Amino acid sequence: MVALRSRRLEGIFGARLDAVSHAQVTTLVTNTVTESHDLDFKAELYGRSEKSKRDLAGDVAALANTSGGVLVLGIAEDNQAWATAAPEVALDNAEQDRIRQIVSELVHPTPVIDVIPVDNPQRPGHGFLLIAVPRSPMAPHAVKVDKGLRYPRRYGTTTTYLAEPQVAAAYRERFAGFQNRFEDLAKLEGQLIDRLDVSDQTFVAVTLVPDLAGDFVLNKKTLNEFEQEVRAKDPHVIQRGITFQNTSVGSRRLIAHGNSNAATATYLACELHQSGAGAFAAFIDHRRSEQTGAPSTPISRIGDEDLVVGVLFRPALPRPPRP
Repeated sequence: MVALRSRRLEGIFGARLDAVSHAQVTTLVTNTVTESHDLDFKAELYGRSEKSKRDLAGDVAALANTSGGVLVLGIAEDNQAWATAAPEVALDNAEQDRIRQIVSELVHPTPVIDVIPVDNPQRPGHGFLLIAVPRSPMAPHAVKVDKGLRYPRRYGTTTTYLAEPQVAAAYRERFAGFQNRFEDLAKLEGQLIDRLDVSDQTFVAVTLVPDLAGDFVLNKKTLNEFEQEVRAKDPHVIQRGITFQNTSVGSRRLIAHGNSNAATATYLACELHQSGAGAFAAFIDHRRSEQTGAPSTPISRIGDEDLVVGVLFRPALPRPPRP
């Protein structure tokens, strides 16, 4: 699965980036699509000179530092940045590895990228290379130039460089983002735990928050798909015979749990948020009282296997959100 999700780009290509066909890429020319802040055309592969390597690193870093996007290798453009021809490039595994190696060596910290070959069925070994770069939570990304670092970003169809105050602001935003995610995680997990019936059950809870928030569409169709995926299903990788019985919609989230009572969750509970965050809880042991000389105290004796099985669960719908 490609890390970059973009409704705009998927609309231009007519498919998810990991499912784009050769014919769909050539429509960039037939539809005279123009470059933009998230779309860049290159008629040829990046060369092997030091300058060409820096160009590749700078183009990738600029997308990661802005809003993400795609570099399309094999599409030529005119001086107005319109796609004008599809000369294609040679497709070779070694070239794809070289692209990843250059980015790893020259961009700091290394951003996430996907290199996607799109074969021409009429011309084996040739086609297009898509370099998909999501917007990075680790921005700003610097490019090594001689003995210094530069911080590129996309501005329309061109690449500019951050000034010193902008670099400082970008670092502050990175660290603030870390803190915001920790706070979101605690909040969302707390909301789930508040719904659990812990009077005689012990749960293990797992919460995940995305680095970059998405925004999947929450409507009746999404709810129906969610119900079909989870209702009466055991979500564990190792089946435990415990299934989701109730599904509903909350504030900006889908909800499921293991009993018919909509208010309180027993055995299982999950909440999938529009941002892409998710919280999951699974019953792992009944609480029981033991006499310890003092008044009886409810305790749980949890084995290692119970804990591991409680954590191992299958992801549920909806599909990964798109920014």
